[in-house]
Formats: sequence, structure tokens, C-alpha cells
Amino acid sequence: MEDACNTMGDQMKFKVDYLRPDDAWNLFPLTVTDGVLNSHTDIRKHAETVAALCGGLPLALIEKL
Repeated sequence: MEDACNTMGDQMKFKVDYLRPDDAWNLFPLTVTDGVLNSHTDIRKHAETVAALCGGLPLALIEKL
């Protein structure tokens, strides 16, 4: 994980906990609006897949967006 932070050009390192699946999904509306999520029938399904693939890692989820 530290290599990923270095690649992203981190300036400070600190530990973050894993998110529960529902909390990971709740990050989406903070970055992607409902208008985008609802703009096509497949987008929400793909967004849910991305949230699941990030394994509760909030920084990975935000980076994917």
C-alpha cells in the first residue's frame, strides 16, 4: 500500500481503516452526483462493482473516481 501512496505523490502518510460496504457505497454521492449515477441504467451497477472491488479501502475508492 505504501508503494501506491508514493506513486500518487503523497505528502503525508497516515493509517485509515477499512470501510464497511455500505459506507464505501456512501462515498459515491460525495464525488459523483445522483444525476451521473442515474444518467444510464448500467452506471449504478458498475459503480456498485467498483465500490465492492475497492475492498473497503476509502483512498482506493476515491482514486478510482
